[in-house]
Amino acid sequence: MSTGIPASIHARGTFSISRITNRFSARERIDTWYAQQHTYLLQQLAAVDRGGHSLLDESVVFFGSEIQDPPSHGKTNMPFLLAGGGGGLRAGRWLKFNGRSHNDLLVSILNLFGDARTSFGDPRFCAGALPGLV
Repeated sequence: MSTGIPASIHARGTFSISRITNRFSARERIDTWYAQQHTYLLQQLAAVDRGGHSLLDESVVFFGSEIQDPPSHGKTNMPFLLAGGGGGLRAGRWLKFNGRSHNDLLVSILNLFGDARTSFGDPRFCAGALPGLV
């Protein structure tokens, strides 16, 4: 990673209140680096002509994290980004699914590509596909 942040950042005070300024600065740099990589990938996919549409139009790219709040390892209100148009995905919208698990999103992605599964992962944390993605 070319963020200039040591690989041991997690162990070096990620949870220390006394280092909160440095922690946020490092976290912002890490998140910015990942966002730049994601942007680059999307630009490259969009540049591939597939005869009137792009490779991005045929793809679904998922961008997210396994935790919403790094210090607490919280998993509520997690932001995810889906890009592309594969499987009929309608992009360019902000959707909010209060209280739904990210497992529901993963089922939805499977469904976009014809997989008929109704559950993903631990069934206790999966209510089924999210409505309105296509």
